[in-house]
Amino acid sequence: MFVFRHAETTDNRREIFSGWRDPKLTSKGLEQAQEIAEQLRQEKINYAFTSHLRRARKTLEIVLETHPDVPVFIDDQLVEHCYGLLQGRSKRKVA
Repeated sequence: MFVFRHAETTDNRREIFSGWRDPKLTSKGLEQAQEIAEQLRQEKINYAFTSHLRRARKTLEIVLETHPDVPVFIDDQLVEHCYGLLQGRSKRKVA
């Protein structure tokens, strides 16, 4: 079993609480996803699981480019928890 989280997002880069927000991956995040893909290139992957969030789906999409026939299951039990009023706020300002 291989477990990895989504790659860097615009919220991560800006140090913002994401929670249920749905920011895009940054260029660094795209590179990180590609690194994971390279590490798993020779591995056998039977199934993949992700949440509906764009950051998770895009990371997995890149990782599975060399595994085109892997069934993907979307399970929102994998969604990051909601930060309530903190979502979208700066972690530094909150601290």
